[in-house]
Amino acid sequence: MRDGSITKSGVHTGNDDMPLTRDFKETVRARAQRDPDFRTALLIEAAEQLLAGDLETGKAVLRDYINATVGFERLARETGTPSKSLMRMLGPKGNPRASNLLAVLGKLQRVSGIHLAVAAGRSRVLLRRSLRRAAA
Repeated sequence: MRDGSITKSGVHTGNDDMPLTRDFKETVRARAQRDPDFRTALLIEAAEQLLAGDLETGKAVLRDYINATVGFERLARETGTPSKSLMRMLGPKGNPRASNLLAVLGKLQRVSGIHLAVAAGRSRVLLRRSLRRAAA
């Protein structure tokens, strides 16, 4: 009998025969829905990964953020881009243009009430919460 394995989320399964009770993406979604700081951290992480040139990770975190917050249907209405196009753009094989990524990030900031900014000489994205709360 083996000691078990560690999932992508860092959850120890106990042994290799015991399935996880919750899917990783569902765990992220549930936490994001109940924890505003976690939601903010997801958006910041996505932006940082994109700025660092890690497009795959940035897109994956951005997908998780969208699924856990506004959803692709609402984002489609906000951006004027069909939801399927957004999903493809942010999918593993997607190759989004910078203008599309920036449009998505801009709309997500507006909807969430979070403002991201990049400062020279800083290694991290700066965050400023807007005073208004986004209507959910």
